[in-house]
Formats: sequence, structure tokens, C-alpha cells
Amino acid sequence: MQGPATTAHLHQGVATGVRGSAIGDLSVAHALGGSITGTLRLTAEQVESLRKGKLYVQIQSEKAPDGNLWGWLLRQEGR
Repeated sequence: MQGPATTAHLHQGVATGVRGSAIGDLSVAHALGGSITGTLRLTAEQVESLRKGKLYVQIQSEKAPDGNLWGWLLRQEGR
């Protein structure tokens, strides 16, 4: 990362690899490394987006306030 993390959000894109709007806040350590935590209740539409690989986690940092890292959720465990 370019600097310590400041915020993290779950986003929903229109397609895998295409950025979209934030749909929920996540917690992230104010550091260069660490873990992301959070609990969100997804709508039926958001669950379908998860199944289609349209959801991703975006981490903002001090030096990249518009997003430093994007992690697409491509596989749903236990289904």
C-alpha cells in the first residue's frame, strides 16, 4: 500500500473488474498491513452480485484516498 489504511468498504460493480458504488463499511487497522472485519446484511440483489463476482473490497489509504487496493470476491465458500 502507498500509506497506512484509513477506511475500507464493500462495493458492488456492474461487472467483475468494473468499479462501482460502496454498499457497506468495513473496519481496517490504520496501518500498512492487518486485517479487514465487518458484518453486512446483503439484499437478494447483492447476494446475486456476490455469486456473479461483482462485489469487491476497497481499501483507502492516506496517500490514495480514492482507493489503494481492490479485492474482488470471486468464490463463495460452503455453497
